[in-house]
Order: sequence, then structure tokens, then C-alpha cells
Amino acid sequence: MRTWLTRALLVLGGVLVALLCIEGIFSFTLSHPWVLASRDGTVGRALAHAREYYLDQDRKVVQYLPDCARYDPEVTYTLIPGATCRVANREHTVEYAANRAGLRDSDEALARPEIVVVGDSHAMGWGVRSDEAFPKRLQVILNRSVLNAAISSYATARELILLERLSLPSVKALVIQYARNDFPENKHYVDDGALNILPESQYRAVVEEHRRWTRYYPFKHVTGLFRMARLAMPERPLTSSPPDVVLEARYFLDVLLRHRAALEGKTVVVLDINAYEEMDGRFIGAVRELLAEPRYALLAPGISAIDVSAALGPGDYYLLDNHMRAAGHEKVAQLVAAELKRRMAGAL
Repeated sequence: MRTWLTRALLVLGGVLVALLCIEGIFSFTLSHPWVLASRDGTVGRALAHAREYYLDQDRKVVQYLPDCARYDPEVTYTLIPGATCRVANREHTVEYAANRAGLRDSDEALARPEIVVVGDSHAMGWGVRSDEAFPKRLQVILNRSVLNAAISSYATARELILLERLSLPSVKALVIQYARNDFPENKHYVDDGALNILPESQYRAVVEEHRRWTRYYPFKHVTGLFRMARLAMPERPLTSSPPDVVLEARYFLDVLLRHRAALEGKTVVVLDINAYEEMDGRFIGAVRELLAEPRYALLAPGISAIDVSAALGPGDYYLLDNHMRAAGHEKVAQLVAAELKRRMAGAL
């Protein structure tokens, strides 16, 4: 009996050591994702699985952190007005400081901005300092006051409702950053005539669920790997199928039609920013084609859609995170600034 018990303990000890090694190796690769990257910049399955795990179970999401965001009955959430929070993720640690309107900008920027940028986390500057995000780089390039009114996960509908709430009569130009995940919210808004705002209790439940999923506990990475392996049998694709970009563009423009009063008299520049693998310019092409239709005749004179996909390379994005590094923001700022200068010659 003693011999059997000894052997059992040795086996259990060996299994424990093996699990500790797997946990340590995966933790190391999450903190050093470059070890999984291919030389040609493509994403192999190893990096793709690590990215999927990071996005689903490891990444701290700004709008679900109690120190960063608060519930808002009109737009579900904003950043906490006047607060600063520090968010540490695998590839970046960033401070998010909010002004009195709950935006990632200063109170001074609310005074009389000439240009406003609306969008989601890509425009807000996820993973980079506030002064590195393309709205603030745009301010430096043009030497004009720019307000960064982008908030993580907002779609076009919420962005324009928030813009109207801000009531900024000094604005001459509006930059609208679109992302692929804007489509469901925009569609619901156009079809139902209202935003699908979460009740406060449901928002708090999402915050708590996010806390549970992202907190670390012993052998979390091992259990996460087993869970992913189980879901991948039979093997499933790691990226979703491309949406109907014409339908996306139509709902996007229909949202703008509903808020055309907020766009009147302004130069409007539209751009599309997604994860690097989803940057293809198709949405921008669809917007340009649809603007020629009679339905959108009231919008067409004031809007230009620019494709930034060709300017961005894999090195402009984080490996695990699906957001741009500072280098990517600089490229986008240069392209947007050039378009604004072209459209507003003499006004800027």
C-alpha cells in the first residue's frame, strides 16, 4: 500500500509539474507574443489561438472597469468624468484621463473645438497615450483645436447622439471613424428607431462578468487552453466571415441621414479602422458608391471617405491586441490631415 501511494504521489507530482510548466510557458508567450510571430508578418494558428484567448479571457476592457467607466442611461456608459485610470494589458499599460464630459481629452478641448473626432476604441487611442492617438496628432499637424470624442465600443449611432449632446457650435469639421463591429448597433438603431441601451443592472452584470473572466487564478491559462481545445473540435475558423459591406455602408449612411442636422455646414471625413487582418478598403469603396445614389444626395456634398488600409502594415498593430500602435496612429493622422486641408483650403 505504501509503495502504491508513493507511486501515485509521484504521478500526481509529475502531472502538477507538467501543468505548472504549461501555465508558465503560456504566460510567457502572452507577455512576449513576438515568439509566436512569423517572419513574414502573417498570423499562424499559434498566434491566432493566443490572440483569441487574450481577447476573450485576459484583456482588460476599459468600458467594463469600475475605475474607468460609469453607467450612462443615454449611451450605456462613458468614461468617469474627471477621473484617471491605469489599464495594464499584455502589450501596453496606459492611463485614460477623462474630461468633465467623460471623454478621453481635456476640459480645454471642450471649449471651442474646430474639429471633432468620433469613433470607437481605435480613435479613442486604445493602447497608446492620449497625445499619441490620431485625434491629438491631428491637432498638432493642423495646429487647430481638436476634440477626441471617441469612446470604446461605440457605433456610429451612439457617436452622433453623444455629439449632439455635447452641443458644440464652433465645430467646422467632423471625422467619423467606422469599424466593422458598428454594424449591429447601427442596424438596430435604423430598424427600430432607437438605441438598444442596457439597463443599469445589466451593465453592472456585464462588468462583473468581465471581472470574473479576466481575473487570474491558479492554472487559469491551462484551463483556458483546454476550453479552447474543446471548442475547436471539430476545428472552427478563427475569423468570422466577411459581412455584406454594401449593407454595412447603407446602414451607416442611414444613421448619418437621421442626424444630418448635426452634419450641416461641416466638412465630414469618414474612415474605416479595424484589426489589421480586416483592413481592406471595401467599406470605404461601398460608401463612395452609395453616396452617388439619390437617397444620399443631401449627404454627398459634405462627405469624403478616405481609405487608410494601404498605408498600414502589420508593424503598425500590436501582435495580440487588435489595435494600432503609435506608428499607425501617426499614419492615419497624416492622411486625415491631408484630406481636411484639401477640403477646407483657407478655412484651416
